[in-house]
Amino acid sequence: MLAATLLGTSLALAGGCEMDSGTNPEPAPEGDSTSLQEFSVGADGDTVVYRSPLENITVTLTIPAGALDADTTITIDHAQSFPPASDLVSGAVFEFGPDGLVFNQPAELAITYTAAMIAGLTEDNLRIHEASGGNWIPLLGTLDAVSSTVTASIEGFSLFALKTIPAGGDPGGGGADPGSITPTWYGIQANILEPFCVGC
Repeated sequence: MLAATLLGTSLALAGGCEMDSGTNPEPAPEGDSTSLQEFSVGADGDTVVYRSPLENITVTLTIPAGALDADTTITIDHAQSFPPASDLVSGAVFEFGPDGLVFNQPAELAITYTAAMIAGLTEDNLRIHEASGGNWIPLLGTLDAVSSTVTASIEGFSLFALKTIPAGGDPGGGGADPGSITPTWYGIQANILEPFCVGC
């Protein structure tokens, strides 16, 4: 009996070691539709991890020291209203708060996905996009197909989503007319750096 009690205690302690520390919340119980999660981050920065109770998806936000001036309550939630697009990844549109927050220096946003979520989409073209003026603007970042994670640098808070860039790798919407190039990192990269700056 004593051995069983000690074993149960050891397992409980071991399980506790794997739990998140700090402000990372536990996933909501099965059947709980509440998806809003809150995190407290100070001027020293922190990494917060949002584990969706609705989708098999994780959002990781790394805020560097100095990005915030004071303790701030960060919220992450599945967005309920957002600009429509046929190539958005279902269940991967997120709203961050406080709305309109601007960092003193960029933070890193990473969003995971599953094969089922991107069915019918081209994985290589997945990027994090930011909603702006009713459109989705691709952010300069990276795709790690091995870990099924897309990462991008963000300047502040808005709506962010996983979405594919246009086929052919021209997310800037540019063409023969330089004036048609959207002034985003991807627009500049696809229409100027890659075609003309091969030796850089």
